[in-house]
Amino acid sequence: MFDFDGNLLRKIRKENKAVLLSDKDREEYEQLLQNYPPNLRDKFFIPDSYPPYQRIIPFDEKCLFVQTHEEPSEGHFIYNIFNTEGVFTARVELEGFQMKLRGERLYCLREKDSGYKELNVYKMIWE
Repeated sequence: MFDFDGNLLRKIRKENKAVLLSDKDREEYEQLLQNYPPNLRDKFFIPDSYPPYQRIIPFDEKCLFVQTHEEPSEGHFIYNIFNTEGVFTARVELEGFQMKLRGERLYCLREKDSGYKELNVYKMIWE
C-alpha cells in the first residue's frame, strides 16, 4: 500500500495456491475479446489462473481485508486479513458480494434466491 505521495506504507505477503480459470470463465473472456478489433484482440492474454486477489479493502488503520478468488460455496467469499504491519492474521469466509467496514461493524450485501437483497452485519472483536 502506498500513500498519496507514493511512499510505501506496508507490504503484505502470503503464499497462495493458484485458482485456475474454469472453461466457462475462459469462454466468457474470449467472447468479450470478440468486441475488440482483430489487431487489438491479439494483444490480450488470458492467463491460466486468476491473480492472487480480487480486491483489497482497508479497515481504518487496523487491518486489510484481501478478497481471494476462492469460493467455497455459492455466495460466500474468502478473505485473508492482514494487520497494520502486513502480517497475515486470519482467514474468514463471509457471505455477500459487497462489503463496507464502519467502526467495529462489517456490512455485507447479498442477493437471496428470490432476488431480494439482504444486509448481513457482523461485529468484529480484535484481540
